[in-house]
Amino acid sequence: MTGAPRTISLARQASALKEAIQGLMDRTPVDASSMAGLQLHSLVGDLTRTISLSPAHADRVLLSAVQALKDLVTAYHEAGHVLAYHALTPRDRVRLDAVCFQASVDSGVEAGLTYTRTAAPWWPDPAQPGEVVRELACILAGRFAEPVLGGSVQLSGSDQDDRQEAARLLEWMTEGQQARAFRRAQELLENLDLHPLPHLAAHLYERWGRGETVIPFAELEPFLTTEAVIQ
Repeated sequence: MTGAPRTISLARQASALKEAIQGLMDRTPVDASSMAGLQLHSLVGDLTRTISLSPAHADRVLLSAVQALKDLVTAYHEAGHVLAYHALTPRDRVRLDAVCFQASVDSGVEAGLTYTRTAAPWWPDPAQPGEVVRELACILAGRFAEPVLGGSVQLSGSDQDDRQEAARLLEWMTEGQQARAFRRAQELLENLDLHPLPHLAAHLYERWGRGETVIPFAELEPFLTTEAVIQ
């Protein structure tokens, strides 16, 4: 694509990405003086000037903006898992260990909450429908916590593994039982306290920006303002 059509396409992409980044920055308390905060502010400025940049430079700016958004959405995704597992699983059977990040050339950051099932009976006990539903809610919490971006930009924190894990969890159920489990899990998520979410996501994003690939769960506890609610 050359000439005016390419210029119009770049302008539209840059405008959509700028709106998405600015909107997410407005609701995510990333420290403006941190490496991550400075990067986001710099990207907003670069996106504003995209039309005046060389095509190669403009393409690099657009790619950087997409990856920054993916990384921040991933931070929200993992923060959702953290909040759900903290609230909905028992500490005597599930030990929450760390959030682990790794770089992916193709998709920005890949991340996951690691935890250890510590005692019998196995969590969740298949004979206890309530436990299965709570585990399902925890699995779905990542996507549930992802923000809706402005600028008509749609990105995911990569929940393919989550969908596969949910399918394995429920594979022994009939379709009707699975549908009921999903409805009950959704109800749990709708009642989950998400007030700490933006601050926790910002913290994860900033620490990833400093190159920290393993963030111990104990260091995230200051963001968990509510006690576990599992009955």
